[in-house]
Amino acid sequence: MKFGFSFSTLIFILISSLAFSQVPKRAIVEHITNTRCSVCGNTNPKFYNYYKTQTVFTHIAYHPSSPYSTCVLNMHNVQENDNRVKYYNVFGSTPRFLINGSPLPTSSNYSNASTYQPFLGDSTPIDVIVSPINYVVGKDSFFVEVKVKTLAINSLGKLRLFVALTEDTIFYNAPNGEDQHYDVFRKAFTAAEGVEVNAPLFGDSLVLNLAVKRNQEWALARINAFAILQEESNKALVQSFKQTSLMVDGNIGINQQNDIESSNFYPNPVIDELYFGAHNDSKNIQIFNLQGQLIFEIKGTSNSINLADLQSGIYFLKELNSGKITKFFKL
Repeated sequence: MKFGFSFSTLIFILISSLAFSQVPKRAIVEHITNTRCSVCGNTNPKFYNYYKTQTVFTHIAYHPSSPYSTCVLNMHNVQENDNRVKYYNVFGSTPRFLINGSPLPTSSNYSNASTYQPFLGDSTPIDVIVSPINYVVGKDSFFVEVKVKTLAINSLGKLRLFVALTEDTIFYNAPNGEDQHYDVFRKAFTAAEGVEVNAPLFGDSLVLNLAVKRNQEWALARINAFAILQEESNKALVQSFKQTSLMVDGNIGINQQNDIESSNFYPNPVIDELYFGAHNDSKNIQIFNLQGQLIFEIKGTSNSINLADLQSGIYFLKELNSGKITKFFKL
């Protein structure tokens, strides 16, 4: 008995493989809140407690001027916060949550996994990758490269690409009772509603090189970059990407996941005094600047070090006992 494939069968198999070479879709929650909103003050901590326990979606928070125009986090960048919320036609009330471009009903339980489950586990024919964020000291600016690549045959046409910087944690005692604010939108590389792009042909890529000027209020060690690619017609998510790595002048890599809060040192950023965890009894620590120069060496049992005379910038702590290197930012 002979087995074989006809030419048409082979073509069908080839086309099918091209059509279904997709990648997992990275879900994203866009959170609309306000530091003077009392309902937000009750809802947000419950959401964040849940968010910290899961790994299936990422998060970005906008602070529009409605219903409270004196929100400090809105006043930092009024126009872009407002325009991003207006893009979804939900301007006017807080809190609101959207996942993958779809507004969740206001009656939703935002701290329950079942609320997000219907939006998870999808795949997409187009991927988005954001390069490590490059901070160029001389230009006092952030630069990113965003690549949009088509991995499978699809019928997607006009898309919108939104690229933004966020600050992963802002410590601010807000009027609504919140004292920590997460993934706070700071500045867009693109228009707030995104820049219009055409879906690349199968196998092709679109590359954008983008830049924004740094605002000195931002803690450099806490900056992340987000890219959100959506269908222009209905705002449905095509793909998202969160970049947590920061480079300074292109030659020093910093991984935000190794922030000082997860180590034995705090706070980050530091103003004057840097403290060591109580369980870290025997200190054998070195502090370096960005040029790799040794600034301090700490040995013994001291629980803190005064850095008031240190210039603002990024520094590194090296634990000689473990070899672990941790970054921190001096204000």
